[in-house]
Amino acid sequence: MWGCLLATSNEYRDIQGDGSFTYVHLQSAIRYNTFTHWDSFFGASLGGTIVDAEWSKDDLLFSAGLQGGLEYHINSSTRLVFEARWLANLIDGDTSAICQLPTGAQTCLISIDSEWLTQFQTNVGITFSF
Repeated sequence: MWGCLLATSNEYRDIQGDGSFTYVHLQSAIRYNTFTHWDSFFGASLGGTIVDAEWSKDDLLFSAGLQGGLEYHINSSTRLVFEARWLANLIDGDTSAICQLPTGAQTCLISIDSEWLTQFQTNVGITFSF
């Protein structure tokens, strides 16, 4: 199965405004008929992340992900989906910025000392097919 992922996540607030990461990935998954009415799946994705954050000097990052989960077949065209996903962004290993907190004269320092910025998420949803 092939698909496309467009997701907005990693929102942060109260650090000099709002910001977000928008993931644009191509993904593929392998499905297994596990039990009656249940399927399991495992897959991978590859793409880019559009960064809308003042602390990042890059607007576009390379990113990849892994996903897996279960689907319960309610009927022939409707499924309940339980999914876990790991997304990783390749970043400069030495990124930092000073920000102004909304409370006034206080400041903060955002510092990332890593090659990868990762995110874990879980999803529950319904799939309709026709």
